[in-house]
Amino acid sequence: MCGPELLFQLRLFVLMLGLFGRLAASPDGSPADSQPSLSASSHLCGGTLTATHGTLQTPNFPERFPVPISCVWIIDASGVVGPNSSIVVYLTQQYVLSGLRFTEYMYYSEDFKVPSENVFELSEYDVTNVPWIKFNSPYLEIRFTMEALYGTHLRALDHLLDVYGFNITYEVDKVKPYQCNALQCRFLGHCYAKQDYSAYYCDCYAGFSGLDCGNGPLCKDSHICENGGTCKHIGDNAVTCICPAGFRGNKCEISEYDEITGCNLDNGEDCFRQCIYTEDGGRDAACKCDQSISSSSRGRAKYVVTARLANSSYFETNENGERQLTENTITLLEKHINRSLRNANISKINDLEVFSGKANNEVTFQFFGAKIDSGRVRETMERLVEQQQQQRGSGGRGSASGNVSFAPFKPNFRQDAGLMLQSVVVNQKGPVRENTEFILSCVAQGSSTMTFRWYKNGFFVNVTKATRNMWTRLLPLDSKDHYTALLGITKASRLDEGIYTCQVNDMGMQQCRSTKVQILGAPQLRVDPPSVTLFRGDSLLLRCLSQDSDQQYGTLGYSWTKNGALFQSDPAVEIWEDLYPDGSILKVKNVQKSVVYTCIVSNSVAPISKSVHVTVVESGSVTLCPKNADYGVSWPPSASGPAVLADCPKRGDGQAKRICEQRDIGRPEWLMPDFSECVPDGVIEIENE
Repeated sequence: MCGPELLFQLRLFVLMLGLFGRLAASPDGSPADSQPSLSASSHLCGGTLTATHGTLQTPNFPERFPVPISCVWIIDASGVVGPNSSIVVYLTQQYVLSGLRFTEYMYYSEDFKVPSENVFELSEYDVTNVPWIKFNSPYLEIRFTMEALYGTHLRALDHLLDVYGFNITYEVDKVKPYQCNALQCRFLGHCYAKQDYSAYYCDCYAGFSGLDCGNGPLCKDSHICENGGTCKHIGDNAVTCICPAGFRGNKCEISEYDEITGCNLDNGEDCFRQCIYTEDGGRDAACKCDQSISSSSRGRAKYVVTARLANSSYFETNENGERQLTENTITLLEKHINRSLRNANISKINDLEVFSGKANNEVTFQFFGAKIDSGRVRETMERLVEQQQQQRGSGGRGSASGNVSFAPFKPNFRQDAGLMLQSVVVNQKGPVRENTEFILSCVAQGSSTMTFRWYKNGFFVNVTKATRNMWTRLLPLDSKDHYTALLGITKASRLDEGIYTCQVNDMGMQQCRSTKVQILGAPQLRVDPPSVTLFRGDSLLLRCLSQDSDQQYGTLGYSWTKNGALFQSDPAVEIWEDLYPDGSILKVKNVQKSVVYTCIVSNSVAPISKSVHVTVVESGSVTLCPKNADYGVSWPPSASGPAVLADCPKRGDGQAKRICEQRDIGRPEWLMPDFSECVPDGVIEIENE
C-alpha cells in the first residue's frame, strides 16, 4: 500500500512529465527538437556517455576523417551532478577551429528534452585560449558538424601541420587546478589526462622539455631575453620571453619603472620626476635623480621678495671680482625667514635661496610654497623687513648682534607660477601609422624663462643633426598660463618608436614626463625556404611568416600567387592554410615545372610580398651542389643557375646569396657566398637608437 505522501509525489512527477512534454512540443504536437538524426558517418562517432569521465574524438584521430560529418554525443550526468560537481570538458587536443556546439539540458530523453539557457559554440579564438568549459546542468549535448577538412583546422609550426579533428576529455567533477591545451603545451607536445584522470600534463616532442614543453634549442642563446626574462619556445621556430615583474616587451627590454621618469609607465599623468638642474650634468642627465613628486605638488607657487640692506658691510667681493653676500649674512637671513614663516604657520616651503640683487645693496629671497598661502607670505615678509628696519632705527648693530638691518624701502613682492609639467601626449590615439606625421605636446606651467628639451629612450633629440625631418616649436602662453612645446616627426618610421621624455628646466629645477610612441608599419615578411630546388614530381611546403611585432596591432591578411596570378586552393594540387599565431603555409603536390610562388601579406598600412623561385630538374639528369653548412649558413642542395638565398648567420639580419656553378659536365661547385645584405644585430640596435 502506498502512503498519502508517496501518492502525492507520484502525481507530482506525472504532472511534471506532462509539463515537460508540453514545453518541448511544437504547435502541431510533435517534439520541438527531435532525437538527433546522425549522418552516414554517425556510426564512427557519437553516442550516450554515462561514465563519470571519458574521451570524445573524431574518427581516425589525429588523421583525416570523412566529410561531411555530423555526430552527437550526450553526456548523461543526471545521477551524479550535485552542488560540488559539474560536467567539465577539457579541450586537450582540439584542432578543429569550428563546428563544435555544446548545449545544456535540464532533462533529456528520446521523447522530449528541456534545454537550459546555456549554449556554447566553439570559435577559432577559443581553440587556443580556452582550456576547459564548465556546465552545471545534468545533461550536455555535444554536436559536431563539418563540411570540409581544409582551412578548418589549427596549424602551427612544425608538428601541427597535418593533424585533424579532436581528442577531448570530459569529467563529472570539480575543475582540476591544472589543465592544458595545444597552446599551453606551446604546440610542442600532446596534452593528456593521467590514466586515473587525476591531473593533466604536456607530453613533449623529442628535443623539447619542461612542464609546458617550452625549453628547446632556440632558447640556448642566453642573449634572447633581457632583464632576467625566461625564454620559451612557441612552436619549433619561434620563441617568446616570459618577463619578470617590472618588465615587458618582446624581449623584456622595457622597464615599467622607467629610469628616466622615475615612474611606472602605467601610472598615468600624476607621476613624474623632479630634481635640481645643473648645467654640468649636460644634456644626457635628463631627470636622473631620486626625488619623485606626485600630484600633491600641484598648486605650488614661486615667491620672490627683493629688499635693500642698510649698508654694504653685508657684502663682499669674491675671487672673480663679483659682489656677493657674506656667508654670515646669508645664514642670518635664512634663519629669520624660516622662523618668521613658521611663526605664521607657513611651514610647507622649500628650496629657499638668498642672493644679492642687481642694484646697490639689494638682496633677493626666493622659495616655493602653496598658492593659497600667498597673502600670508606677502604679509609675513613685509613684516620681517619692517621689523629689521625698526631695529636699525633703534640703534641695532646689524649682523654683529645677530640681526640684519634693512634700508627704509618697501620690499618688492612677486609671485610666479611654480614649475609644473602638466602632460606629455601624442596627437594620435593608438599606434602611429608609418609615413604619417605625429606631434608630441609638452604642456607646462612656470616662468617665462623656462626651457624645454626632448629625449628619446634617454638620448637627447637634436633636430638640427637628425637624419629624418623633425622640428620643434614653443607656443606662446595660453589663457591658463601654460606653455606648450611641440616635437614633430614629419614622416614616421619604425625607428621613431620608443619612449619620449620632455624635460622642463626653470630657475634651477627640472621636471620630466614621458610617453610611449608605437609605430604601425607595413608587415615584415619571411618566406621559408627562400630558395628551392626540386626533382620533378616532388612535393613542396612553403611557410610565410611575419614578425611578432606586426601582429600586435591587428589581423594580417595572407594570399598567394603563382607566376604572378592568383590561383584556386585545391587539396589535390595546391592548398594554403593559416598558421597560428600569424602566417600562412602553402602545400604543393607533384611539382612538374619551375615556378615562382609569391606570398602577399597586408595590414592597414600597405601590402608586402616576397617570392620564392622553385627550380625543377629531372632526376638523374642534373647533378646538384650538395647541401652544406659553410660559413654558419645552411645551404640547400641546388642546381646551377640563379643565386640561392639563405638566412644570414646567427645574430645577423637579412639574406645571404650563393651561386652553384657548373664547372664541368656533372661537376657543380659552390662559389663564395655574398653576405653584403647581412646586418649584425648589434648594428641594427645602434641604428634603432
